Amino acid sequence: EYSIESTMEEKKMHSMFYYAMKDSMKKGRMEGREEGEKLGLQKGEKLGLQKGEKLGLQKGEKLGLQKGIAKAYRAIVQNLLSMGKSKEEIQSLLAIPLKEVTSIIGTIQTDG
Repeated sequence: EYSIESTMEEKKMHSMFYYAMKDSMKKGRMEGREEGEKLGLQKGEKLGLQKGEKLGLQKGEKLGLQKGIAKAYRAIVQNLLSMGKSKEEIQSLLAIPLKEVTSIIGTIQTDG
């Protein structure tokens, strides 16, 4: 048989147990979120760096190719000029716009 006191005592214990469990679960969720955010941030940074490196390499290759082509055109135009070719002849031989040939010749003349 249970007395009123033991039932009240049991209720108090159940209540304490319930709130202790609730607090533990809340702390566990908070710790889990913090850990998840930390891991997510680390993975995000790593992925971001990888994507950034890839994009940087692509842009660098493109820029390097553009500079190489410009340098080659400049050398070719300079050689054709030294052979006495006109702007129009150079434009026809290289199949680039006359405006581009004129621009390249301008850089050659300003550089000396």
